[in-house]
Amino acid sequence: MSKRNNSKYLFRGSTINWAGNKSHRSLPPHTPVSFHPIKAILFAICCSYHDKYRNNRIPQVVYICKKSSLKGISTETNWFAKVEDEIGYEIKPLDFILLCEGYVLLMDAVRIITVDMGFEIPSLLVSLDDALKYTPAMTDQEIANFYKLVQPFLKKP
Repeated sequence: MSKRNNSKYLFRGSTINWAGNKSHRSLPPHTPVSFHPIKAILFAICCSYHDKYRNNRIPQVVYICKKSSLKGISTETNWFAKVEDEIGYEIKPLDFILLCEGYVLLMDAVRIITVDMGFEIPSLLVSLDDALKYTPAMTDQEIANFYKLVQPFLKKP
């Protein structure tokens, strides 16, 4: 398990421009993000399993944000923070997107993390909880390298 509270980067696996569910938009708003890029990729993969996204051809993405861009925004943790390497920011998901450096398409993020960096991603996600629990830790240097490698594929929100 990694401890990424000192990470410079944050990642959110989602579908493009998703406003979040009702609890994310209620007061106070809440946007969960991860310090761990592979875990964000796993959340984006889960989005691909939902018919409403697949049928409408809404792309799955990983949003990338510098932690410094969220300075001054209150944070909270959830019960699964240790497994998900997650922190919640009290900001609506669509407002979070505006503070991101951009997003990378899921297929590009998976290629970078597997082919370029040598990490494994399950070919079939049977249990998100198990996949998150057994995801290998990443060092700060590996996370910074992922950030560097996605730059050519980064699209602006």
